[in-house]
Amino acid sequence: LYILLVYAPGVFEEAFWLCGAHAGLRLPGEALGMRWGAVDFNALVIRPYDNWVLGQLDTTKTSDSEAIPMTPRLARAFMKLKQRGYATGDDDFVFADELAPDRPVRDKPLREAFKLALLQAGLKPIRMYNLRHSFGTTLARGGVDVRTIQALMRHARLTTTEQYMAYSPRPELANQITRALDPRSLPENVVPIRPVS
Repeated sequence: LYILLVYAPGVFEEAFWLCGAHAGLRLPGEALGMRWGAVDFNALVIRPYDNWVLGQLDTTKTSDSEAIPMTPRLARAFMKLKQRGYATGDDDFVFADELAPDRPVRDKPLREAFKLALLQAGLKPIRMYNLRHSFGTTLARGGVDVRTIQALMRHARLTTTEQYMAYSPRPELANQITRALDPRSLPENVVPIRPVS
């Protein structure tokens, strides 16, 4: 992800991509539907409520909206966006169109910028939505429990979240397998080899 962000054309695109990779938002819909009132700089969380689908506002795919902690990088990107000269009120869209600030930007230029950044970074082609999957797998790899990931990703069913748990570290599993299948190889059962004198 970090190499991809180097090729972001600006903070606008960087913040947008971080919404997927660092907050698990559904891209483009949930990020485009987010208003500044959903970004809490004091508590350092975002609360996604809205979704921008087919040119109109809708609710998010799942009704329960867990507050999502902002990483420092996401918070900095939002702070930079907030300093622009338009659409900075609580009811304004975070990713507002400069020429029509009462609505979010179109998603096509964001997708094109993403494809170009992937190419420039020498990364394989993926869909922009996959940044959300990266969020889930990275949390699982970091040892975050499945219920927390479910809440942060706003999955209605636990079975949807469980796909990410394949990336969860399981250091105890190696010991369990060894104990079951090869107990003589456990450190406490290995007899040290003594040199012949």
